[in-house]
Amino acid sequence: LFMRTILFFIISLVIYGHTYAQSDALAQQYYEKGEYKKAIVAFEKLYKESPRKINYFISMINSYQQLEDFETAEKLLLEAIKVRNANPILLVEVGFNYDLKLDTINAKKYYEKAVQFTEADTSATYIIGRAFEKK
Repeated sequence: LFMRTILFFIISLVIYGHTYAQSDALAQQYYEKGEYKKAIVAFEKLYKESPRKINYFISMINSYQQLEDFETAEKLLLEAIKVRNANPILLVEVGFNYDLKLDTINAKKYYEKAVQFTEADTSATYIIGRAFEKK
C-alpha cells in the first residue's frame, strides 16, 4: 500500500510537470502567432500559479502592449512595483509602457529610477541592463 501511494505520487508529479510545460509552450505559441488575448489568459494563469516567475508577468504585459491596451499594462505594472522587494526590471517595463503611450516625462522618470536602483544595488546592474537592452 505504501509503495502504491509513493508510485501514485511520483506519477502525479510527472503528469503535472508535463502539463505545466505544455501550458508554458501554449502561452508562448499564442504570443508568437499574434493571438494576444489568448496569450494574456494563458500567461495570467501561469503567473498566478508561479508568481515568482517574472517572465510570465512580463509576457502578459507585452501582450497587453501588443493590443495597445497601455492603460491595463500600466495599472498592472504600477501595482507590481508597489510590492515589497519587487523585481527592479519592472521599473524599466513601466518606463517602456510610458514610452509606448508617448509620455516621455514619466518614461524618463522610471528609467532614472531603474538606473538609481543599480547605483544602490550593484548586483542588479546586469538584470536591469538586460531589461534596457531588450527594449
